[in-house]
Formats: sequence, C-alpha cells, structure tokens
Amino acid sequence: MEYPEGCPIVNVHSHYHTYETIDEVKKRAQAYGIRYYVMSALRGIEGRRGNDVLKDEIARHPDFIIGLYHLDVDAEPVDVIYKAVQEGFRGIKIIGTLQPYDSPDYYPFYETIEKEGLPVLFHTGFLSISPEQRGKTVSMMNMRPGMLDTLGRAFPDMKMIAAHMGAPWFLEAVATAYFHDNVYLDLSGGIVRTMSMQFFRRLFSFRDAGSPDVKELPFPIPEDTPGMKVLGKTMFGTDNPPPERLVEFTRNMLDGMGADRDTKDKVWYRNAGDIFGLDLP
Repeated sequence: MEYPEGCPIVNVHSHYHTYETIDEVKKRAQAYGIRYYVMSALRGIEGRRGNDVLKDEIARHPDFIIGLYHLDVDAEPVDVIYKAVQEGFRGIKIIGTLQPYDSPDYYPFYETIEKEGLPVLFHTGFLSISPEQRGKTVSMMNMRPGMLDTLGRAFPDMKMIAAHMGAPWFLEAVATAYFHDNVYLDLSGGIVRTMSMQFFRRLFSFRDAGSPDVKELPFPIPEDTPGMKVLGKTMFGTDNPPPERLVEFTRNMLDGMGADRDTKDKVWYRNAGDIFGLDLP
C-alpha cells in the first residue's frame, strides 16, 4: 500500500529496537511506501550503547537508515560530534537534558553541530516515564518547544525538528516554526494522534483578530492563513508505533485540513529530503 499520490514517504522519527530486525522493519515500511527511516537508538541496547549498535546497522542498511547520533550533552564531550560524523551518522538526537535546551552551557555543542551542518531532532514536550530515569532530574519543562526560538536566533543555520509538535505546547511549537525558517515539527507521538480534526483546524488556522472570517473559519483553510505555512513545515514520523497507524493518521489529517499536493509532499518526504540531503523527487 502506497500513499494515493504515489509519493515516497520518509519516517523522520523512529528508534532501533531489538524486538525487530531492520529487515523486518524495512519490509513493513515498504508495504506503506516508506523509503527511509530516520532512526536513533536508546542507550544500553544489548549491553552496549545504542549508538554503537545503530552504527553497525547504518553500515548494513545505508539505503534505508538515516542515523541520528543520540547525544548526551550532560555527559559527553563536544568532540564526540566529529566522531559521530565519521561513523556515518547524519544528524543528532537530543532528549532528556538536565538543563533547558537553550542553556548557554550547551552552546558549544550547537556551535559544532551548526558548523558540521547536522540537523537536530529535539524531543519536545512530555517525556514518557521509564525506569532509567529513576534518580535523575528529568522534566518536560527543560524541553519546551519555545526554547527552539532562542536557538533559532542564536543558530539560524542549524536545522531543528521539534518532535511530537511540542505536546502539550502545540501552539508554542507552531508559533516557533512559523517565525523560524530552520525550525520544523514532526507529527509523531501518542498525544498528537489523539487530537480531534477540529483541534488541528483551529491550531493551523490562526488569523489576525480583525479578519472578517475570524468567527467563521472557512474549510478548507485558505492558503494565506499563517498556520497553513506551518502545516507545510510538519513531517511524517512514527516514533514507536507501527507505521500503518501513523500513515492513516497523517493521511486523514492532511485530507481533513484540505492540504494541497505541494503541502502533502512536504509533509510526506520533501522537508525531510531537504533537511537530510536525500535523493528524492
């Protein structure tokens, strides 16, 4: 099953897990027209750091995996970024930091990331609770999407993706992406796909309060609506759920929004292709 227009799909947010082989993941992905998986790994997989495991899989599946190095800015040195590039990683994943993302203490990492031309996938919003977090000061307040506004000003050439649309701070994420050309959003996450169609129409339809249609928003949403610009900066992603769930959700959401073909192409593959330098139409 492919998307009706036949366009390729890039899954911009996924993880490597040991309960599926990459060949199994690829087979399921191809059944839904997904060409590439942008993938990061959790630490501690099979007794090794997840980055090491993923590095091996990148080498085995260069035609399918776009690897993100899981960077621990609280424990690793800046130079590890250069090592990640040498090992075939094409981007960075940052999550669960002990300080806010826009802490000046992290700026040396961002300076190096920007210099190397690496995109960054930031987890934004609520982080699911896991046993590994016991005893750590992990707070979603350190991972608000609005912090990418600070970073967008300081590092305008660093491409950033706010995972999960910043849930629950959806409007904050949309506003940040609207004002910064280098900030994008992904549609992955359990909370995102539970929101109603009415919610998305309101979220992507913000207009000047003096507009004549402010009380009766027309549908489909007009192309000059600021929020429609941001809809074109979102990207398909699964995180952990099976791809079929998110393909159906994304298709229904885009159709319900009245998105045109150009916007759909951006969401399914073109934004990710531009950010990660993929050879796509």
